[in-house]
Amino acid sequence: MVDANLRLCQSNADRLRQYGYSINTSEDAETAWAELQTHQYHLLVTDYQLPGLTGIGLLRKLRSACMPLPVVIAIGTLPPWKSAEYPWLLKATKLLKPYSFDDLLGMVEGILPEADRFRTPGLDNSSRPPPDRLPRV
Repeated sequence: MVDANLRLCQSNADRLRQYGYSINTSEDAETAWAELQTHQYHLLVTDYQLPGLTGIGLLRKLRSACMPLPVVIAIGTLPPWKSAEYPWLLKATKLLKPYSFDDLLGMVEGILPEADRFRTPGLDNSSRPPPDRLPRV
């Protein structure tokens, strides 16, 4: 999860963890990009407006590297002419701002299969206990 608003990012990550998701957070796209190149993730949730490399720039890098990772991008309204300028944005799921936690959770649940909830990014998860044995925080 990438968002310059660290407080919102941490709050959403903590709440998603309560639903059994393993979440890594970053406040900038450059750090997120480094993580995406070294670890395997199941979903990227990013804000559109980030300092430096934007969420759109991060998405473009992801698609240029042929990484098929599903992406949810939190964005306000995007003028129709911008969609033609950013063709890689068409396949991303847009989460319209302002959004509630329930909106975010619904998107995540709709994209990720239930089995992916209990996987820790970047680790061998074969020895993890079954989901019904994991404590919910």
